[in-house]
Amino acid sequence: MFKFFYLILLIITTTYSTVLLKAPSSFYKDDSLIFTIEASGSSIKFPEINKIDDFIVTKLGSSSSISIINGVRKSTLIQEYRLYPTKNITIPSFKVTIDNKDYFTDKKKIILLKAKKTVSNDMEFSIDISNKDLYVGQQSIVKIVFKYRKNIPIVDLRLGSINFDNIWSKQISEPKQYENNGFNFYEISYIVFPQKSGKLTIEPKYIDVSIIDQNRNSFSFWGSAFGTPTKTKKVYSNKINLDIKPLPSNVLLLGQFIIESNIDRTNINLSQAVNLNIQIKGSGNIDDIEELKLNIPNATIYSNKGQKEYRLNKQDQYGGIYKKSFSIVPNDNITIPSISLKYFDNIDQKIKELKTTKYKIVVNNNKIKQDLNLYKKQLVDSNNKQKVVKEVKLSYKSKLLYFLAGIIFTILIYIIYLTIFKIRSNKNKIELPITHKIKKISTKDNLLKILLPYINIDNNLDTIINKLDKREDIDIKYIKKDILKIFQNNYKLKNIN
Repeated sequence: MFKFFYLILLIITTTYSTVLLKAPSSFYKDDSLIFTIEASGSSIKFPEINKIDDFIVTKLGSSSSISIINGVRKSTLIQEYRLYPTKNITIPSFKVTIDNKDYFTDKKKIILLKAKKTVSNDMEFSIDISNKDLYVGQQSIVKIVFKYRKNIPIVDLRLGSINFDNIWSKQISEPKQYENNGFNFYEISYIVFPQKSGKLTIEPKYIDVSIIDQNRNSFSFWGSAFGTPTKTKKVYSNKINLDIKPLPSNVLLLGQFIIESNIDRTNINLSQAVNLNIQIKGSGNIDDIEELKLNIPNATIYSNKGQKEYRLNKQDQYGGIYKKSFSIVPNDNITIPSISLKYFDNIDQKIKELKTTKYKIVVNNNKIKQDLNLYKKQLVDSNNKQKVVKEVKLSYKSKLLYFLAGIIFTILIYIIYLTIFKIRSNKNKIELPITHKIKKISTKDNLLKILLPYINIDNNLDTIINKLDKREDIDIKYIKKDILKIFQNNYKLKNIN
């Protein structure tokens, strides 16, 4: 009797054990695809779904319900999933275990549809562009407008992703809201620059419109507990076809520009710096200006990263200012070359080239450098000389005379040494000009400029100059003490001073 009852219960449970896949038959690009698996039974185990056709699947959540039919208790569990496919996909069959028995969902093919403009008398979403025939890098203004009748109970608007393939874009206005002829309007403007030549398309965009669902009872328990019931509708815009022409070869900029330059001085002392400032102004794709570079032989060049400021003038022309500064430390008289800028003038329809002024820089105190070079040459020549040793045979009397002369000479040298040592000791107490400058310096770059003329005179000083040039975290106060000791103790360095 017990076995018979168990068999009847198993038959009833199996009868009420079902599994069902629910998914739309189509979807639009950039839209999410949501599907559910629904299972009924006493004990339900859903599959782990991570990917479908290489598209990542996200588990959104689950809901459940319990019903009793003819005295039999039935549980229904619904699991919801989401993915963002970009092509036609097929949802495969999934295994769901219900009451220790395996069930399988049906496969379902889902088609990617091309979005097209939503046609409605109550609302409209549209895209408009100021110019469809452009050059690569030429600006145009895109306006996105959504309008709907004032009597439609819209509670929320969510604009979908505004991305333009192969087109650089930037929002240039806050959303505008206004009324006209019984409609409410929302408007946003973007400035766009095509980055690729050929036939480009701005695909339809969408906006999610949440409307009060008047077909549902807003006074039900669920309505009062969770707010006014709503439904969401996607409204699509039109698409726009563009014809983009390529720029002439070796030109990246398009628009109208001017270039200016200035320097703070043309006559300097050795180890001093000349500051060069470059400024490019105009309208066009100023974002595409490449970083300016400067190469001058026999000079050390420091520069900051160019700064760009953007603006939109009254005629909705996009442009701005590019600024770049150089600090140049010449080792001799130099000429700062001109910097050129090529661009395509879309009004005159031709390539133009702008150039900055050349600047001749005169470096004073070249005698110091000449003396240094002469000293280095003499030092090399002295090291290359070969010593010649000649053996001379002396008599006993000559040896004695030389011995006595040596003693007398040694005594004289000792007296002279003591005298010179005393004079030098007093001289060392006087502060040298270079040490006075070093004590006042507070930055690494200025210290480096002061020391450049003293390269290759003292090995210890060369080591310190190398550290100053390569390291950013060096302690200036600590390193200045070592430099001052080197200048006080090195006779060659003090003679240069």
